Amino acid sequence: MRNKWTEEKLNMALKQDRVADKEINDATQFVSVQEVMRNIERVRKSRQKKYSKYTQIYLAGKAGISRAAYMSYLRGDSDNLRLKTLMNIVHELQCDIADVVKRGDAESDPGNSR
Repeated sequence: MRNKWTEEKLNMALKQDRVADKEINDATQFVSVQEVMRNIERVRKSRQKKYSKYTQIYLAGKAGISRAAYMSYLRGDSDNLRLKTLMNIVHELQCDIADVVKRGDAESDPGNSR
């Protein structure tokens, strides 16, 4: 019986992950990777003013990508930003995903939402 309970929990977690992936994919259809990266850069620079470790190299490493890949996303050369990479960046910047997956250039510090 315990194995079945574990299987049910795993199935529920997988279903929740699929729903989250769909929501992210729906949101990112309206926002380009380059725009997301500009928002990330805005948050990163805000963090860097207070904590010098928040360089592009540092953030790329924490995201599990090279600085070249980071720059490729930022320039708009690549549009295949993986959800896991995005989540790693958001986690490291200690902000909400909504802070970086949005249109426009809000001048406020979106990283203060946590």
